[in-house]
Amino acid sequence: GSFRSAPLEDPHDAIFWALTEGNLASAAEIAIRNGALRLAILISRAGEAPALEYQRDLATFLEQLPADVGLQSDAAKENRSSGQVQEQQQRLKDIISLLRGDVERVSAVLEIPWVRVVACHFWYGKGRQAVTEERSSRGAFVSSQPVDEGLCEQLCVA
Repeated sequence: GSFRSAPLEDPHDAIFWALTEGNLASAAEIAIRNGALRLAILISRAGEAPALEYQRDLATFLEQLPADVGLQSDAAKENRSSGQVQEQQQRLKDIISLLRGDVERVSAVLEIPWVRVVACHFWYGKGRQAVTEERSSRGAFVSSQPVDEGLCEQLCVA
């Protein structure tokens, strides 16, 4: 089954799907509506150039995940099965993995359309890092500069 085959009633799934669309604002808004302020801040920072501090913050967030993690109300949490809890914990780990740029791991586990996988490489993964490094070597991060087509070919082959 495809990841998107079921309705996105779970906020974890909705956040993840918004991220695969490159829609940081929507993903952060869903996190805020569900009381996950730290996650919302991390999502909003994903639009910045990749930095060691951001990567450390994502790792710290993962390390500090409580056993009963979830974005629903307390009443909804009480009605969850242990399988649902594990699924939500895994989806939250998938969200952080995607933000960390580990697109290959996430796309290998979930059936994400290939176009989104390629786009996620540019938004969160190798493509973004390569473009950022090239721009940094010229002295500034310029968001309006077009992406090198050779880089796209390298990512599609990888």
